[in-house]
Amino acid sequence: MKYRSKNIINKGGKQLLVIAIVFLNIFCNNQDKNELSPGTIYQKDTIVGIVSNIQVRNAPGKAIIKFTPPDSGILFVKAVYKLSNGEQRSVISNLYEDSLVLDGFSDTHKHEVKVYSVNRSGVISSPQIVIVQPEPAPLNRVFNSLKVDNYFGGYRLTAENIFEDVVGIIVIQKSDTSDYTEEGDKSVYSSQDSIVSVVNDLDPEKTYQFGFYVIDQYGNTSDTMFKEINPIGTELPDVYVSAIMPWQSDNERIYIFRSDEKYTRFNTKTFSITYTGDDYPLSNDDTWPNLSQYDQDMTAILVIGKMAYLFLNDGTYVEYDEDSYSTTAPQPVNNQNWPGLEGYGNKISGAANWLNGYSYIFLEDGTYLKYDNSNAEIVSGPSLVNNQNWPGMEDYGKKIVAVYVNATNTQYAYFFLNDNTFIKYDIQGNKALDGYPKPVNNTTWPKVLNN
Repeated sequence: MKYRSKNIINKGGKQLLVIAIVFLNIFCNNQDKNELSPGTIYQKDTIVGIVSNIQVRNAPGKAIIKFTPPDSGILFVKAVYKLSNGEQRSVISNLYEDSLVLDGFSDTHKHEVKVYSVNRSGVISSPQIVIVQPEPAPLNRVFNSLKVDNYFGGYRLTAENIFEDVVGIIVIQKSDTSDYTEEGDKSVYSSQDSIVSVVNDLDPEKTYQFGFYVIDQYGNTSDTMFKEINPIGTELPDVYVSAIMPWQSDNERIYIFRSDEKYTRFNTKTFSITYTGDDYPLSNDDTWPNLSQYDQDMTAILVIGKMAYLFLNDGTYVEYDEDSYSTTAPQPVNNQNWPGLEGYGNKISGAANWLNGYSYIFLEDGTYLKYDNSNAEIVSGPSLVNNQNWPGMEDYGKKIVAVYVNATNTQYAYFFLNDNTFIKYDIQGNKALDGYPKPVNNTTWPKVLNN
């Protein structure tokens, strides 16, 4: 507070007069017993104009109060309110503003707000009572979107922060000898709209107990989500699905190639091995003599018409003709052979014809490209495999090892992942089905991974 004083002693020496000129000192978050900043004068006999036309707009974690200030003489308008934890807060707007933003709420309860006008002499008006009821706070939305999945060497955490508020996702871990304690090096602080955190230094042979909660810049906290983490081994399984070839002459038939140089002929209508008499899986050498030399290098198969394109891990591809069972020599994936795909040939992890005039080519870095089958060119990408482009697939873009669209029921596509799980994707509904990924086993894909 700024002030100056002058002592004046009268002739009788009996009276002391102190003249103080008080200048307004504004500090919005300090409160005295009158709920105003120290230094503000309250005079009952002085009338100060009040704001009018008050309107309230409730928003996530806050409320906005709009008003019309008094005609003249007002220095600022102030709102005083309490949060659910008992903390008292205040905000001010100067004479050039006509709104107040009340933030820091963590609930959706009704809150009483007192709105004051303060003139240039520091005199305050009587309070006007306003009721606000904030919408769900951003930290609760972040918490509700929080997902934690087992990952290679640890876990993968994702959350949506659509309002881009500053939030922290605090990680706590239970030890063998004590209760949960905070793991500062695993906690995440971000104002990004999409939050991703990967922890990959855990022992795949152990099981871990973690807890996760969200905190915002006002100190509000969410509930705690507890999760048992079983880290995935950092190496691929010995046997996994490596590529799938739909057979155009028989749309119920697909060939599922495996990482161990074997394959299975599968009926997509009955979801079973095509011929019970064949002892699947069979060796590629016996059935695919022209392809077996590439089976260890094959990363994806894209079928357009009756031509299958086998992409190899060295950035080349081979054409396989379904009618003649013949193959071409490997050719480079460049802009002459695949316009727009040059530079991505050795990064392909999966590909499939969507049977709508387009194909999708997925890359090992979690992105994808869209291919126009008729014009033979890439038309978009690379774009992220995220929940905006592929709802429900954001956590799995980097784990895709094979993709195919069921020609007998084109509503669904199937994504095979590198941990021997798969996701069923609703093409018409444009989302991954709930409950996936599921394991590839004899219930879901009979005999596909059998020895």
